[in-house]
Amino acid sequence: MPNSQPTPRRAPRAAAATLLLLIWGTLTPGIAAADQRLEREEEAANVLADANEHLELRRYDVAAEAARRVMSLADSDHLEMNAAVVLGLALHRQWSLGLDDASEERLKRLLGAPGGARVPPTPDDELLAEAVAAFRRAVDLDPEGRTSARFNLALALYYLQRDAEALVVTADYVQRGGTDPEVLALHTCLNLDEKGELQRVGGEVGRPEKIVGANPTYHDVARAFGVEGTVILEAVIDEAGDIRCLRPLKRLPLGMTEAAMQAVHAWKFKPATLDGQPVKVYYTLTVSFMIDRTPGPS
Repeated sequence: MPNSQPTPRRAPRAAAATLLLLIWGTLTPGIAAADQRLEREEEAANVLADANEHLELRRYDVAAEAARRVMSLADSDHLEMNAAVVLGLALHRQWSLGLDDASEERLKRLLGAPGGARVPPTPDDELLAEAVAAFRRAVDLDPEGRTSARFNLALALYYLQRDAEALVVTADYVQRGGTDPEVLALHTCLNLDEKGELQRVGGEVGRPEKIVGANPTYHDVARAFGVEGTVILEAVIDEAGDIRCLRPLKRLPLGMTEAAMQAVHAWKFKPATLDGQPVKVYYTLTVSFMIDRTPGPS
């Protein structure tokens, strides 16, 4: 009697299994790559959190190193942009303060070192130029107009006396409807200079005269390090005798430049004049620091 049972269809099942294996083999590298990207992004986010913490604790060298690592790990523009801002801030503050590690514990170790504390050297402008590159990268990654990145970029360019570049940055910010008062004030100064509407003291332009203003604070850390010398600042003094757009031309480390700038910002002047009328002028101010006397203008 012939066999009435159907013959098993093994060949189609085997073909289907082979096809599934081929599909899985095709998808597996993509899934693995996606997992690796996710792991890299998670690592980058964690390192960025560490970088921000080090920046807050004033460990600028460690913050900068961590920010650079994030920029090498991150696949997303958002993480890389934030890391670029942290890197720029760490470099800018290191340039400004004169210490790559200004944390409380580091300062205590320096002050307690055998033979007494040594005055740290004032960093050169190459450090600030690196900060400019970092801020510019942050701006490029956020073309819609992140305020902090654009402001820090414009300010760093202004401190480096790269005014034409700073004006481009502030003009772009203003065109996008930005409202940060510091950026707007800097843009006004740069724009007036571009138009030739800012005067220089001398000849028929009478110099402004200080009316009132407190002397800067001599920070305890700087005093302990024995920091002395002169900070030279360039300011725009407007028709009302108020300070605008201050930048350092000659700096001192350990917060002395910042102390001088903070004090001078609040000074009030009798404005410069031309033909008897008040005018806006560039004006150079000198603030001297001597340990045996109260700091003030020289």
